[in-house]
Amino acid sequence: MMLMMSIRFESNVAGYDLVWGIWDSPGSSNNGIFGFYDPEDTYVKDSFSIMPWLLVNNPDIPTYTGSASYGGNAVSFLGGSSLGSNSPEYLTSLFTSFDVNFGTGTFSNGYFKATTDLNNIWEVPSYSGTINGAFLQSGSVLALYNEGLGSGEIAGAFINSDENNANAFEAFAGGFNFVAGSSESISGLFLIEHEDRLSVDELIATEHHRALIVEEGAVSFGSATHPWNAVDGITSETESPKIAINDRGSQSINSVDLSRPYDEVLAFNGSGPESVSTYVGLYEVDWGYWDSGEMKIMHNQMDASDFLTSTAPTIWANVIPSSDIADRTDQYTYSETAEFLGMGSYGNLTSFEMSFDVDFDSATPITSGYMWMKVENTQYWQVPLNGAIMNDAFVEFSIDTGSSSNYMGYSPQSPTCFGCVQGDVSGIFTGTASSIYDGGGFVSGFSLNNGMGDFIEGVGLLEALD
Repeated sequence: MMLMMSIRFESNVAGYDLVWGIWDSPGSSNNGIFGFYDPEDTYVKDSFSIMPWLLVNNPDIPTYTGSASYGGNAVSFLGGSSLGSNSPEYLTSLFTSFDVNFGTGTFSNGYFKATTDLNNIWEVPSYSGTINGAFLQSGSVLALYNEGLGSGEIAGAFINSDENNANAFEAFAGGFNFVAGSSESISGLFLIEHEDRLSVDELIATEHHRALIVEEGAVSFGSATHPWNAVDGITSETESPKIAINDRGSQSINSVDLSRPYDEVLAFNGSGPESVSTYVGLYEVDWGYWDSGEMKIMHNQMDASDFLTSTAPTIWANVIPSSDIADRTDQYTYSETAEFLGMGSYGNLTSFEMSFDVDFDSATPITSGYMWMKVENTQYWQVPLNGAIMNDAFVEFSIDTGSSSNYMGYSPQSPTCFGCVQGDVSGIFTGTASSIYDGGGFVSGFSLNNGMGDFIEGVGLLEALD
């Protein structure tokens, strides 16, 4: 009899009826055995060094019907390579997704990507397979290790949460094992959830595209679905993205949460043509406007037909953010371009000016800035900025609420006030330090008011000059 030691054990994983762990043994191979407990069919293999295992309790197989999408960033995961050695390599991120048809007993459109603490990347560009009851198995798949080729397998079972036994298909617990060449291998476990609000293609897009949602009173960050100027690979100037978001209206710049499951998925719900501009300023940026009643708010990830409709207008931007912020150096001044979109209490935004200085070599890169905006020659907004907090490509500005933060209105219903402007100003860096202009671009989102019922909100594109 072989003695096996669990080097990791978790129960009730993420609130689901799931137990998993990793067994260590004195064996010499790493074959990544996938087994599901069956009291009448127990299989034991006695030659392995590290074996991830999982136990799904009582899957309610008869409830699995229809079609569904699963995936996104894993709710929970564990695994790696050489875990029982003196130099283990651990998983640090895992994304996977697939579409399921329970009626035909198949799944398709699978995609898998995992990164380790040594910055090694394992990717499966495509996988599919069969479903037998509650269990899913891919068969052999092509795996990419960094730039090399490998192979492996993905398998698992559909499960339900301890709290909601009625939805037996609301999550999937899986395992994987990949090998490349004669010395590289990785194995592990993951938990992903059913997502009825987003397709697999949309889930994959949310990995790379970020969003700004501008509403009266707040600017929020989220993830957007399709690329900046394409829908399923076809250029489109009429379709807006879906936007997945957490903590809308109450986010902290220091901990922007882009993880799944999303609190809300926002989408266009109007009947007429959409107001969308693409490839703004030649950057990877879309933006647009949803009028009152045109934004669908989906809270229930198990049922996209369960939604609310917003009664307020909303401005959004879909941005591929800069990926080189940590490597940037030198000083830049970001200034407005002729690209902007917005509205105020008395009409559309007709003038937008904004500038700020950035010293990427400093511990406090942004210390000051300035905004000046006009609405239909009836409202003027003058807003000094006291600096900003940066979180990678995300930025949140601090508004100077002193005497120079002014609103100038030209009607009895909208009088001038001094030191009265308040609200949110945030943004996302886009482009790289070598594209278009030396410091790339910046998409600003702003939602301001004067405390007397007047507001202004919108988005604007800035460019950097050194």
